[in-house]
Amino acid sequence: MLSPVKVVRAVTYPPKDLKIAFIGDTTITQRFRNILRLVQDENTDILIISGDFDYNVPANPKLYEQIISEELGENFPVFVAKGNHDVFWDENCQTETGCYKEIFFSRYLRYEDLYINKSQNDPNGTTYSVEYKGVKFIFAGLDGVGKNSNDDEDRTYSQSVYEPFFEYELEYNSNLWTFCGWHQTQHVLQLGGKGNEMEWNLYEMCRESGAIVANAHEHSYHRTKSLVNFSGTEVDSWYSDMDMDEQSDIRLFNGSTFSFISGIGGSWIRQQKRCLDFLGETCDIWASKYTYEDTVEGEEVGNGVLFFELNVSDPRKGRGYFKIVEGELIDEFDIYNEVQVISGWRGIYGK
Repeated sequence: MLSPVKVVRAVTYPPKDLKIAFIGDTTITQRFRNILRLVQDENTDILIISGDFDYNVPANPKLYEQIISEELGENFPVFVAKGNHDVFWDENCQTETGCYKEIFFSRYLRYEDLYINKSQNDPNGTTYSVEYKGVKFIFAGLDGVGKNSNDDEDRTYSQSVYEPFFEYELEYNSNLWTFCGWHQTQHVLQLGGKGNEMEWNLYEMCRESGAIVANAHEHSYHRTKSLVNFSGTEVDSWYSDMDMDEQSDIRLFNGSTFSFISGIGGSWIRQQKRCLDFLGETCDIWASKYTYEDTVEGEEVGNGVLFFELNVSDPRKGRGYFKIVEGELIDEFDIYNEVQVISGWRGIYGK
């Protein structure tokens, strides 16, 4: 048996100017249709919905997917992460209008050149990855995670289901651009009232691979600067020579990435509850935010979309921007991808 070796793999790049939209916390209303029309108007190639599709009980998964098809087309690429309100997910959801997993995974079959891998340890099919148009997306559901990520049961589930799958998918990955996606978040990585609802290990595993972390759950928009430690909220030293007004752009490398929340895809927008001046909190990790306090009269509850453009003039260059349905550009930033695509340690057997 030979010792494990590191193997450099051929890098997979997305096509030039590939555009991906991220939303979450939607609902079956006209506001959701307006969000989808913004996605269409921006000439988007892929839509990611980061959970909490609808808040009606019982839900209507068929109608939800029908609205997407009416606004974007039956074959438009949409991928989803299960949210805490998406109880009508698997085949046991017992509704006359279908279940989200069956409906969306059937939709996935209509996309050409899609590679999908499902966790064998997740009985509900919420943990899976897709490789599409030169980008990898790795999703975790929320079946075993509750309101407190310090709970022993939550940690056990994460260690047995999420972490082995993410470790494999991140290690054996030739894609330069990778997104890790789940609905819920950690308290210090959001500006509202959410608690510690997802394991730190997943955040750190994705950071170590330079993968971008996409969340929703809190009904607002905010993103961090590049961080070299999520749980310690340690900002990348890359910003050390920059003035505060210059610290908007992002650097990705193996050990540094950022997270964002894009959770106003049709739902109401919430107030900021953390990092407020009058509370005396020091929160230097934030690059941009859009909460209820930032809306103006006439805006449709502040609904908006975070867009990414990848391979912009260079395979390692990206651009992000958050836009609300009224057309106002809330946030803009450049992304410099310095990730080294290495397969990781492998056990190689034989002579």
